Amino acid sequence: MRSQVLPILKIFTSLLAILSFQISNICHSQAAHIENSDQPSHRLDRSDLFPHGSADFSAALGNLLLNTRNDQATFLLEDHDHESALATLHSDLFDQRISLGLKSKEVLPILNEISQLQVILGDWEGSADTIAHTRFVTASNHGPDSLETLFVLEKQATLRILEFYSGLDERQPKKFLQARDILAETTKIAKNLTIDKGPEIYPWYYKRALNLARLVELIYSSQDILSGDFTNDLLKQDGPIRVYGASRFNDVIGEGYLRQATEQIRSIYNIAHDLNDAEAKGLAEIYQGDFKLLSGSISSNRHYERGQQLLREAGVKQEKIDRIFLAPTPIPIPQFFSDVDELLSYQDSQFNPVNSAEQMPVLQILDDWYRKLQEFFGRDHGYILSELELSLKDIELTADVSQSGKVSFQSNARSQFAENIFDLSSLRPLSAIKIRPSFSDGKFYPRKNLNIRYSFVTAK
Repeated sequence: MRSQVLPILKIFTSLLAILSFQISNICHSQAAHIENSDQPSHRLDRSDLFPHGSADFSAALGNLLLNTRNDQATFLLEDHDHESALATLHSDLFDQRISLGLKSKEVLPILNEISQLQVILGDWEGSADTIAHTRFVTASNHGPDSLETLFVLEKQATLRILEFYSGLDERQPKKFLQARDILAETTKIAKNLTIDKGPEIYPWYYKRALNLARLVELIYSSQDILSGDFTNDLLKQDGPIRVYGASRFNDVIGEGYLRQATEQIRSIYNIAHDLNDAEAKGLAEIYQGDFKLLSGSISSNRHYERGQQLLREAGVKQEKIDRIFLAPTPIPIPQFFSDVDELLSYQDSQFNPVNSAEQMPVLQILDDWYRKLQEFFGRDHGYILSELELSLKDIELTADVSQSGKVSFQSNARSQFAENIFDLSSLRPLSAIKIRPSFSDGKFYPRKNLNIRYSFVTAK
């Protein structure tokens, strides 16, 4: 009996020693924090340090050590000491893997924090490795073909796009194409999940379509569309058919990519057809019309008419159908809506009066970089922009929209820039913007004097 008790006492004594060491470190760091800061001190409540009534004291003690270290990481982040915070989180990860195993899903929040800190520190490959670890853990718990795994793949793709944007004027398509290939993998997984998940699969086909459309926007926002480095690099990696399209009579650069994107939306339509989801079918037709409009195809009106017909068959009121085409909407829309009310809510949120004396309706357009930052971090974006030494700028313009959706901006502009000086490289994406024209009775109608606020990320 005594031989059994002694090892337990030794373990208990060791755990108490570790606890004392951690509490000592916390007290020391708190004292230093109070001395070096004019801000109110962060205090640990005594009840946080000594849990009561635990059935498993060892487990409670392990959680205590983890929680105190998490508090340390929080303090370090507030002090902008990202390297020390990252080291603390790595220690947490090590402890969790030792106590719970390599495949425990309990480590996923820690991995998420680590990957975000690595981006802030500019360690792109380190963040990629961390997300790859996240994918391993997620697939181990939910299976390689699961919605959870799809979200991790999307984060891998988003990381590569953020890395691409961080190159500023030295952008090379390699990273963006890596994101495209990752999103191509998501559609293979989505196909395997279609029967079980149904409508939950729609967005995953559209994410790939949207990525291809953004690639075409990048071509048009580059300094020289036909002979620029970006287009030449694409030609080397993808060949002329994808860049220029299969038809030698089509003069739309990127038509091959847009055709691939339309095929993804066609897959949504087919799934909705199999599920007898008439409303989603109608909206998929409208989205196909948008992508046809982007590629300059005259068949866009047929998709719009077919979409309207399907929505009426689904029982959607004509007033709502008309509103879809009356609201000025930049295309492509950044997500797939399978419900008309959700689409209308999105469109209304993008075109609302602003807080000004005129109360003029303004169409809000966000650049893709800012959207990707929001997706990747999912928290206080102002803080993230500051840590990355970036800022969000606004410029307000008046534009006319032609019957083909092309936007021509008028000369007047208001912005946050001192002395009205614009960073032209940041505003190049404006040249790629298309807005759906008014559509009624099978015909397109131009829009005049449309007020637009374009918000974009730029270096400070």
